[in-house]
Amino acid sequence: MHRHTNRFLLRLVAIALPVLAACGDPSGGVPDPREPFGTYTPTTIMNAVGQMPTVSTSQFQVGVVGEKTLGGRTYSTFKVGYDIPAGSRLDATSPGFVTYISGIGTETLTVGGFQYASGTSGVIDPPAVVALNPPLNVPQTRQVTATLTAPGDPTPRTATVDATYSLVAENVTVASKALGSVTGCRHFQGTFTFDGDALPEVLRGYTFTGEVWVHPSLGVVDAKSPELGVDLGQEGSEDWGEPVDGVVVGRKIAVVDSTHTELVFSTHDRVGEYDADMCQHAKMLAEFRWADETDAKTRGVPDPMLFQAQFNGWIGTFCPGSCPLVASPVSIFHPEDNGKGYTFWYAYVSQGQKNQWKEGQGKETMYEIRVITDPSLPALRVTTRISYALVSESSDCSM
Repeated sequence: MHRHTNRFLLRLVAIALPVLAACGDPSGGVPDPREPFGTYTPTTIMNAVGQMPTVSTSQFQVGVVGEKTLGGRTYSTFKVGYDIPAGSRLDATSPGFVTYISGIGTETLTVGGFQYASGTSGVIDPPAVVALNPPLNVPQTRQVTATLTAPGDPTPRTATVDATYSLVAENVTVASKALGSVTGCRHFQGTFTFDGDALPEVLRGYTFTGEVWVHPSLGVVDAKSPELGVDLGQEGSEDWGEPVDGVVVGRKIAVVDSTHTELVFSTHDRVGEYDADMCQHAKMLAEFRWADETDAKTRGVPDPMLFQAQFNGWIGTFCPGSCPLVASPVSIFHPEDNGKGYTFWYAYVSQGQKNQWKEGQGKETMYEIRVITDPSLPALRVTTRISYALVSESSDCSM
């Protein structure tokens, strides 16, 4: 009965949002943004904060930056990057640590190799297979053998890792390091022992432990290893999918708080161009939830004197001041949060900028969601999605 009630409420909110949100307009030819956040994908770029060994910075970007073929098999080049200039995006040239992985976004990962920031690289043969949904509390054992080469020392050397890991809890709510309370996580714990002539004598036989919290939509939420000095927490992610029939859909999640008082999600940031069509409506949805679990259950709507949810075009805004927020007992983006007693708030816009067009000029524009919070407010989790049409000279601004 509870499950059916949640489904009914979700449908009710999905129907009511365009009517209740004063700046909403249901017209337009792009996909509706009102659906769950979706799975982690190879186009996701994740932001993280914390510490890693040999790295002095505390800010990281994580994601796929290319492909690599090893042993006749193609892997995604998955990088943990650092020292990335403000406003820039992780890419293949960013300094960082690389792992070659296939199966991102599925329940089984295959790891074919890695490369350290120092240039030392390793090929794993046979590739290591990591199950992300093993039986609960059933240890998974792997012996991983890698052949390492280092700059200035082309002689291949062997290293091994004896690994045992277990899924110790599933569907747990974790008070994460940087993303607030996150529901629906899998909690893994593991023990790993190094050996092999590729390693310095001091590291042979060295054992370390680790634990990871993984969310099916958000990916790794927290990761810790006290022996290695790893303590990373996800701050959020951004994901622009590939264009399909001239339409692009993007999503972003982050927390605004006393340190990060502004979130901007803009179509311009996808490829650094004003490539949205001003003659066709973009559809933009933002969901708000207090990041702390207790706050999410007890706090009311953000004070409009201290908070703004803006939906903007290249010229002007669709909601002067701030868009009104609509309360809901259910989450559209994060259905795993439903039934927890949280309250969510929504703002929705379906608008274009055809009134800005003049005969003889181009039809390119941009659309953005901009959230601004006062530092005095508690941390607020913001989830957004934008669906928009790529600019086309054949579009009609006269209607």
